Amino acid sequence: MPSAERPEPPEQVALSLPALTDTPAREVEEDERYDGLRFTEADFSQKDLARTTFADCAFERVTLNETDLRGAHFVESQLSQVEAPVLTAPRSSWRRVVLERSRLGAMESYESSWRSLLLRDCKLGYLNARSSVWTDVTFTGCSLDELDVSGAKLTRVAFADCRIGTLHTANATLVDVDLRGARLEVIDGLAGLAGAWVSEQQLTALAPLLADHLKIRVG
Repeated sequence: MPSAERPEPPEQVALSLPALTDTPAREVEEDERYDGLRFTEADFSQKDLARTTFADCAFERVTLNETDLRGAHFVESQLSQVEAPVLTAPRSSWRRVVLERSRLGAMESYESSWRSLLLRDCKLGYLNARSSVWTDVTFTGCSLDELDVSGAKLTRVAFADCRIGTLHTANATLVDVDLRGARLEVIDGLAGLAGAWVSEQQLTALAPLLADHLKIRVG
């Protein structure tokens, strides 16, 4: 139950994948469905995988540079050690997915749906999640240079041992969003933080921004 004393935490993601079939990247095509496959050291760079569905799949040490994942679906899948200087995945859907030990440069994921996701030990340059819907999402041990959730709806999202360089929250709707485990450096769109949880230390650091936002003069 939600509590006035603490945010409701995200649902924990625990995957149990079936026996998987090793498959090369060249056999994967757009707008198809793939179940129970493992992709190891595969290069999907510049490949068109729009509207492709991956269910019960594992991606290990793969490259997704400039891969087109527009409208793609990931369900009950695990991605480890992914390299992607540029990843295009707007309007994609991710449900019960673990993404870990990965490096993503610029990830375009606007208008996407994330439900029951765990991002662990990942480094992201720019994550564009504008107008997305996130539910039960956990970031742990992650570094994000820039996170844009402008116009997005976030419910039960938590950050643990993370760094966020610039956080954009204009017109966002936040419910039980726990920022207490994140080191926040710059916040743009302060009004969009309504519904988030911060620590007392973070609140002290935000005081000048709050005063400026509310046009309060301090002297």
